[in-house]
Amino acid sequence: MNGTALQTITTNNILAHGQALTVTRLNQSDGSTTTSSIYFLPQPLNATGGGNLNLEAGYNAGEENPYDFVASGAADVTENDKITYNGFKWRVLNTNPQVLGGVAVSLHCYAVREQAV
Repeated sequence: MNGTALQTITTNNILAHGQALTVTRLNQSDGSTTTSSIYFLPQPLNATGGGNLNLEAGYNAGEENPYDFVASGAADVTENDKITYNGFKWRVLNTNPQVLGGVAVSLHCYAVREQAV
C-alpha cells in the first residue's frame, strides 16, 4: 500500500469517526484571524490508570501536551493555531506528520488548553 492510499483510508476514518472543530490562525502581518473547519480525532494524553501513567511518563515526561488532535495528513494545521474543543481554545505546540512514501498519512497536533471560549 502506498502513502496516498493510506492517507485516503485515514481521512475517511477521521471523517466517519472524528469531530469537525474550528481552527483559528493569527495572521502575523496584520493581526487578522482566519478560521477553518477540520475533522480531528481528539485524544487525551493524560493517563488515567497506573500502567498508562507509567507509559505516558515515558513518552511525555516534562512536556505539557495534554491532547493529541489527530487529523488527515492533508489538513492545514501549524504551530500556534488554536483548536476550539470542549469549551476551550487549545494552542498547537507542535505537529508531527506520519509520512509514508513522501505522503503525510496523518497529522498529530499536540496542543495545550489556553483559554475558555
